[in-house]
Amino acid sequence: LLEDPDCLYHYDDEGNLIFREFKELQDNAVPHDRKRMEKERGIRSLATGTGWLYEWASNGMLKKVIRPDGRPVDFRYDALGRRTAKRYFGKVTRWVWDGNVPLHEWSYKAIGLQSDEEGNIPPKEPAEDITTWVFEAGTFVPAAKIQDGKQYSIVSDYMGTPIQMYDGQGNKTWECSLDIYGKVVNFVGKLQCDCPFRFQGQYADEETGLYYNRFRYYDASIGNYISQDPIGLAGNNPTIYGYVLDTNIWIDIWGLHLNSNSAISHFGIYEIRIKDKLYKIGKADMMRITKSSDLPTRLHQQIRKLEKIHGKGNVEGFIVEDLGITTTLEAKNAETARLQSYYDKTGKVPEGNQKSFKPKNGNH
Repeated sequence: LLEDPDCLYHYDDEGNLIFREFKELQDNAVPHDRKRMEKERGIRSLATGTGWLYEWASNGMLKKVIRPDGRPVDFRYDALGRRTAKRYFGKVTRWVWDGNVPLHEWSYKAIGLQSDEEGNIPPKEPAEDITTWVFEAGTFVPAAKIQDGKQYSIVSDYMGTPIQMYDGQGNKTWECSLDIYGKVVNFVGKLQCDCPFRFQGQYADEETGLYYNRFRYYDASIGNYISQDPIGLAGNNPTIYGYVLDTNIWIDIWGLHLNSNSAISHFGIYEIRIKDKLYKIGKADMMRITKSSDLPTRLHQQIRKLEKIHGKGNVEGFIVEDLGITTTLEAKNAETARLQSYYDKTGKVPEGNQKSFKPKNGNH
């Protein structure tokens, strides 16, 4: 995206967005030094010279955002790409993670506290007013919030997107709905950030207007990430900055391509039966669900294709093993192990696997 009705977009050589320039002056917007921007950042202003500036670390992670009002927002991450700190206007927000989901977060005034390059804070850092997040087991779907001794239940839609939050007395304290790009279109409550989660894997930053999506940042106002997909178009996304083709059935919990062996997602092993006879064993990404059937999209599509041949009612498919959060490679290994076990017991390979699976000590 190079231009929209309101802004011009400038990128570095790596394809990272470095300046979102306003075409017209906005309230409280501070003009940047044009000569300095061009000399130090290679940005040649084409309009007002005001807008959002973005700074990137050498590992491709967003390091800093300078807002239109001139105030910086700084970020720190651990070695796994998990964000551990955010600093803005004298306030530090910290996170502790439980695997791939945030467990605790808290904020405090940053006056007098200095962090090193890795974001480490001296031991005197206060840890008060901690918020604890609870997620559905093995998923990125938030289920509850615990703050100041009070518990709040989070209700999500079929895609795992939070839509409501209730206190311990059953009173609705927060309600939010998103458009197809993830932008908030309707909100009821005190603060949108009382529940900062949007599409699965996304955490909304009110300071920047971006959603932190683990390895990349997403801008719901334009429906794009602000940096390129590391594997280009191989992930079947609409563009190298695009989210997913259809937000009604797909999600992107990492901001990364999900089909490489090292990629991580929530996988399961499925079986397809035709007239009660085993036809195929396979793996499916359980984070990508088709709404009409509530089945993983990979499984749903195969069932529909087979129904055209064998007739509706004669084909059924279901998950037989939940692998939880794991890598694509581990999911492939689990699929192979199940096929080998079936072959060892029956001496047969399911018809739908005969082209792709070669059993050990077998003739297929």
